[in-house]
Formats: sequence, structure tokens, C-alpha cells
Amino acid sequence: MACNSCNEFRNFTKVISNLNGRDKVNKTVQFGSKIVFYFLTQIGSSPDAAKRFTALSAGIGNARKVDRLLKSSVEAQSALDVYNNTKMDEFSRSLKLAGAVCMALYWWCDNKVFLGKLKVLQNIDISNENVRAHKFWLAALLISVYFLQQSMSKTYQKRKELTYDGQSDEQSISNVERQLHLQRVQFFGLICDVIVGLNNAGFIEKVKGSKLNDAQFGAVGLCSALSVLYRIWPSN
Repeated sequence: MACNSCNEFRNFTKVISNLNGRDKVNKTVQFGSKIVFYFLTQIGSSPDAAKRFTALSAGIGNARKVDRLLKSSVEAQSALDVYNNTKMDEFSRSLKLAGAVCMALYWWCDNKVFLGKLKVLQNIDISNENVRAHKFWLAALLISVYFLQQSMSKTYQKRKELTYDGQSDEQSISNVERQLHLQRVQFFGLICDVIVGLNNAGFIEKVKGSKLNDAQFGAVGLCSALSVLYRIWPSN
């Protein structure tokens, strides 16, 4: 038991030693705090604790934006790489290019929101800029869902071929099963992100008359963060 605990602690330190893992741990705290805040306000007790949790959620959400500064340049390079990739078919290349451009625009708008909150940039309509950012993000997410579905179809086909091939070893089948499992987890996380995007872009409010409450929003965001942590956890 002690040995397993040590191994899991080592895995945790490996996760938070890279930027993506650390960001997702922070995201877990951010959205978990939203859930706690909602239930504290619903039961009407500990108003001081509720304020602390909502402050924690807002503070971490804003702090996470620091590491996103100039991240649009990474997506711009991705767009250039896709544009110069002549091996892809035209439809896939155009769609991937659109996804990269949308992500670049998302990070650009997100940077403006962050700098606007800090009063570094003046005359920024933070609310409208945030909605615009999440519309770009939502478009990029839907494109990612499409390509992940295509990748999953290929993995399903590969599993089928290995299953019906009497000469396939168990290790090969196990590796494909593991790949498919992680793709399912990724798909679940992407769908959670799509729900967040729909909410922050204002589409859910247009349909149901209101945005997701803090518990609903927190649960979806928390599941998204946990899905990434699960996939990048060293023992997985």
C-alpha cells in the first residue's frame, strides 16, 4: 500500500512538472470550487466560505490565462504546417487549417480578455470579447471532435482486423484496446468542452433561457479536466 502511494505521488509530481498537467490540476480546483460554492449558497450556510470558494475559482481562472499569452503563435505555426502539408486530402487539410485558425483566434481573444482585466488594454469590452473567444473555441472543438471520430473509426477497424486474425498476439490486441479506451476518454472530455463552449458562447442561454448554473458548469469543466489528467497520468 505504501509503495503504491509512493508511486502515485511520483506520478502526480510528473504530471504537475509539465505545463499542461499543471494547468489541468489548476482547472480541477477551479471548477471544483464552483461546485462547492453552488452548494454552500444553496444550503445557505457558511456565506464566508462560499465567498472564499468563488474567489478561489475566479482567481485560478484568471491566473491560468497567464500561461496562454502568445499561445496564438503556436496555433499560427500549426496552421502554416497544415497549409504546407501536401500529403493530406484537400477536405481534411482545409478543415484542419480552419481548426488551427479558430484556435489561434481564440487564444488571441483570450489574451485580450486577460489584459483587459488587468487594465493593460483599455476600451476592451471584456464580456463581448469573451463570448467571441468562445465562439472561435467552439468551432475548433467541433472540428477536433470530427477528426477524433475519424481516428476512432480507424482504431475500431484495426481492432476488428486483429480480433478476426488468428495470428494476432494478445499484446497487440491489448495495445489497440488501450488506445481505443484513451480515445473514448478524450472524446468524453471534448464533449464536455463543447458544452462549456456552448455555454460561454451564449448558445445554451438562447435555447433554455439561462446559462448553466455553477454546479452544472463546474461539473462539466471538472470532468473535462479529469479526462485530460487521466490520459496523461503516467501509469495509464
